[in-house]
Amino acid sequence: MSLTQAMASAETIVTEKTFVEGLVGREAVRKISCDRGGGGIARREKETVCSIPDEALCIVDGGDYPIGGENRATFVEPFLIGRTPVTNRQYAQYLEAIQRSDSRRSDWALSEIFCDLPAVDLSWREARAYCDWVGDAHSVSCGLPTAVEWEAAACGKQGLLFPWGMTFEPGRCLSLDEHSSGPVPVGSFASGASPCGALDMVGLVWQWTETLEASGEAVLKGGSWMDAAWGLRNNRFILSDPDRVAFNTGFRICVRNISEGRNE
Repeated sequence: MSLTQAMASAETIVTEKTFVEGLVGREAVRKISCDRGGGGIARREKETVCSIPDEALCIVDGGDYPIGGENRATFVEPFLIGRTPVTNRQYAQYLEAIQRSDSRRSDWALSEIFCDLPAVDLSWREARAYCDWVGDAHSVSCGLPTAVEWEAAACGKQGLLFPWGMTFEPGRCLSLDEHSSGPVPVGSFASGASPCGALDMVGLVWQWTETLEASGEAVLKGGSWMDAAWGLRNNRFILSDPDRVAFNTGFRICVRNISEGRNE
């Protein structure tokens, strides 16, 4: 299914320097557990039973979903999506396992302030590589959610405009209204959960999807802390060079070909 034309992004001008300085200057950052699993692209056709802890993932039921704000429905197979974006600590565990040195990310993973923040400054290919690794580790078939899967997880079968309902409500996500200098720990806005229970679907950071357009550009969903209400709608997206990295762009995982016995 083709996506509608992307809308222009409404973002404040924030440099990476002011972004990092703002995070370091926080007086209090709520501690969220980092001990969450992830999925990966194993690209297996067989059905798999996922061994990743239930609390790390949300199940999205199969069925028809109104994608892109269109009247016609799109059928989506059942899948699991990461409850939150991947964190600095989770990404650092991957780097350690593949024996890749990155002192900055190692420091972030050990920091009480940075460890639970979403992992950013990663390209589409780097995000997929993380998914490959975690998928192999857990013997599951999964990867980045497609743009359609992402939107199904965000809007539900009701076709919600925002994860929590049809109108924007400040305080349900990290948006421009919060006047934040950068992202906060994942899961900080529990009241902004989508119908499947996923958190931080909009606001916080843009999220890579598996979807590539004919131009070769990758689809990003969700907006970031620099977007105002109109830019945080579930059906909004932008396109980006897969090799681009940005300090307001992260990702979450998606597990496919799931066993019907999961979560029963």
